Amino acid sequence: MDLFKILVNLTASLAAVKRFYIFFIILWSGTCANAQNFASRDYYLIDSLILDDLTNEDREIVEKSMKAYHTATNDVDRINAVNQIVELSWDDALWSRYNQWLFDFTRDRLKAWPPPPRDTVNLFLYYLSNSISNEGMYEDLQGNIERAIDCYNQSLELCLKLESWDCAATNYSNIGVLYNDRGDYDEAIKCYTKAAEICESTHDTSSWAGAINNLGSVYRDLADFDRALDYFEQAVALFEKIDNQVAIAIVYNNISKVYLAQGQSDEALNCQLKSIELFEDGSDAFGMANSLTNLAWIYFNRNELDISEECAKRALSIAESSGHTQNIADAENMLYMVYKKKGNAADALAMYEHSAELKNLIEGDQVQKAIADQQAKFEYERKKAMDDAETEKILALSREEKKRQEVVTMAVTGGLGLLAVFFFFVINRLRITRRQKSLIASQHEKLEETHKEITDSIAYAQRIQSAILPPDKLIKDLLPQSFVLYKPKDVVAGDFYWLEAVDSPSHSDDGKRAQALDTIVLFAAADCTGHGVPGAMVSVVCNNALNRAVREYGLTEPGKILDKVREIVITEFEKSEEEVKDGMDIAVVSLTIAKSEVDVPLRTHSAMYAGAHNPLWIIRRDSSEIEEYKANKEPIGKYDFPKPFTTHQIELNSGDVLYIFSDGYVDQFGGDKGKKFKAKSLKDLLLSIHTEPMEQQKRLLDKAFEEWRGGLEQIDDVCVIGVRI
Repeated sequence: MDLFKILVNLTASLAAVKRFYIFFIILWSGTCANAQNFASRDYYLIDSLILDDLTNEDREIVEKSMKAYHTATNDVDRINAVNQIVELSWDDALWSRYNQWLFDFTRDRLKAWPPPPRDTVNLFLYYLSNSISNEGMYEDLQGNIERAIDCYNQSLELCLKLESWDCAATNYSNIGVLYNDRGDYDEAIKCYTKAAEICESTHDTSSWAGAINNLGSVYRDLADFDRALDYFEQAVALFEKIDNQVAIAIVYNNISKVYLAQGQSDEALNCQLKSIELFEDGSDAFGMANSLTNLAWIYFNRNELDISEECAKRALSIAESSGHTQNIADAENMLYMVYKKKGNAADALAMYEHSAELKNLIEGDQVQKAIADQQAKFEYERKKAMDDAETEKILALSREEKKRQEVVTMAVTGGLGLLAVFFFFVINRLRITRRQKSLIASQHEKLEETHKEITDSIAYAQRIQSAILPPDKLIKDLLPQSFVLYKPKDVVAGDFYWLEAVDSPSHSDDGKRAQALDTIVLFAAADCTGHGVPGAMVSVVCNNALNRAVREYGLTEPGKILDKVREIVITEFEKSEEEVKDGMDIAVVSLTIAKSEVDVPLRTHSAMYAGAHNPLWIIRRDSSEIEEYKANKEPIGKYDFPKPFTTHQIELNSGDVLYIFSDGYVDQFGGDKGKKFKAKSLKDLLLSIHTEPMEQQKRLLDKAFEEWRGGLEQIDDVCVIGVRI
């Protein structure tokens, strides 16, 4: 399997071996544990869970997930809590059992009578599809290829029915990997092509490039080198668009193998050196060790044995430091061939023996021995238990005879004793009941007090957040023809809107500075990480950063404002001892209003815009289309390879309408099929209402949102701003 397919489909052979051995270690521990060490099934949901056998990381994941599960108020949150174990744990014996629980839970909810509401059925089907796909991964790791393909196909069928295209593309890729591994190249090509087509249509560049790379790998295996190179070059171009250096290095590694297979040693060497250069930052030790071993092989074929030996030694050192067993074996095997060709018999033998030992380990010799030992231990304990049972039966008969002789003597004494015990029990229970009532009353009083404190704190947090939002009067004074639709999911929100006005000297027609001052109106719709209290806390930091960028640093150009806001937010979060990755998506618009136009309807003829993920939509007067200005694909916060935010200059005419918004509106589930509202539906809605007065547009947007949501829970904060020029 190619290195990139390992990354895309999360079925790396090393990870499989690692998980395989962990499974049998846990199985052995389970047979030696006493029954009282099993965790409670009522709390942890699965049988025979021994918490002490888990790693610290897995135990922390389980405890957090179970706490979230038992405090959840609906099935969706319960499923999401348990799914954290499936997604984050590397212990096959752990995550696979919780995945089975998810499958049973969602299946039972779909079979329940009366059936669930129609608008929630698709949600449960989506979760069911995920659990079936995870089961396919587990079967693949266990070597049950046919069963894995069957699971992926079942999951794929559900994804296509639900029009969940990212899920469908993943399943097509997973099936393609399995077909490719067993040499069924025609079916692998069909699956990878389907995955690529879906990812292209959904603009998922990373997954699209991954599927294209996989197609190149298949054609390389088929010795169709020209077509393989064409696909690999396409993959490089796509990965360069999203600046994924590690993925580019992996593809260059694949290209090098093609040139080497064609006997083009110089081209293979150049590509392999490019791959290693991209890996030099040390972020991918597995890829670096793999590329160095491939480079050693190229030099070996060029009979440059000293350089080959140096590369293989470096690969071995990196592999040993990172614990990648397969890479260690490959590097040692490479050194064996170099030493053998050099005539260094002793070192060649040492490398051969150790690499052979590792290969046997990887192929499962020790795993098979563990199975045999476990089976023998089980048979021995079963036989011993049967023998002990027979002995106990004989002893029981003897004791029974003796007891019958004592019954008459003990009957009267026992009866009187029971009566005394019963009387004592009744009196004692009365005392305990009185104490329990007093304790319950005390705890109830404390609970009410705690609830009041929490409620008061949240209400106060709402007042604080309301204080940082611009008042309605200020909005109407500066933007008379405008609306703000603001719908927090909870009492407080991660979304917020922002408005700032700055005076700027105006200029006469000949370009000279005039006495009158223009007003620059800056407004924004922001979406901070999370919602509720955590989101609100982040929003305070981000709102303050916006104010500082304008008031303290005097910035009015949206792109430069966002650059400064990102700098301030990162600086604030870096003060924490723990890494904070929170931030926000935002759209910022700057309008320049002539002094004479402040008290009349807006007649601004130019604007500037910049955004982090959130776009600007404009509907021109008498137009039936939406003009979209795209945002930078990076957030306000920590981000790999950040670039300056782009400021768009926009010419406007009277009657044009501008819209900016967070993603809460388009991501809301609802409708007859329980699907997302999506951006296309919002565009259609805005085109149908943009000629209405702005306040009427707000009412129509709110009405459409609530009718779409129906009985489903609001999943995120909502913020939509509209301004007519």
